[in-house]
Amino acid sequence: MRRREFIALFGSVFTLPATARAQQQDRVRRVVSLEAGPESDPIGREQTAIFRDGLRKLGWIEGRNIKFEVLWQAAKAEQAKAFVAEIVANPPDVVLASTLQAFFAMRRDANAIPMVFNNLPDPVGMGFVSNLAKPDGNFTGFTAYEFVTAAKWLEVLKELAPHVTRVAMIMANVSRPVGEGFYRAVQKGAGSLGVELLSFAATVLRMFRRELRHSRPSLMEV
Repeated sequence: MRRREFIALFGSVFTLPATARAQQQDRVRRVVSLEAGPESDPIGREQTAIFRDGLRKLGWIEGRNIKFEVLWQAAKAEQAKAFVAEIVANPPDVVLASTLQAFFAMRRDANAIPMVFNNLPDPVGMGFVSNLAKPDGNFTGFTAYEFVTAAKWLEVLKELAPHVTRVAMIMANVSRPVGEGFYRAVQKGAGSLGVELLSFAATVLRMFRRELRHSRPSLMEV
């Protein structure tokens, strides 16, 4: 699914029967979106524009029956926490959380406010919801991948190089929930494929690149 189609799909969350919309014309609904990047980010701006367009097509017109607010740079935990404090002080009708940090902050401090999460990694595998069809609590949303996908990477590697018996997995966030989820999936697959799995922090990769640049500079130019 293309990005435009995917983001437009968010609008379906606000779909209401015509009679219900007619009864709510006297109240302006407020939607707050927590975006990862800065306001100058072209991808973020495109996504919010598509979302607004999807709402408009469903009859939610800004200035008439809906107010849409965007809080930028919510990818950092402290910033996300500050935004959520603002949201708790002045609760909207629904929050669109486009970052994992925003979701964590909302779930911890504002779980009574309806929330739609965007691109949350494996919400079922991480224990946030029992299933996506009927999520628990006051939130719902979409995911782009599940952790079991990582095990497929190892399967593909073994198909390309059947002789491989030791594999190094270099990750930036292996100690965090997302990194742990990917690592567990690959580790489970490694056993059935007869592969020994080694894990390293991303700092090791940076050190390796630095050494390679000094010893074999021509390779770094490829």
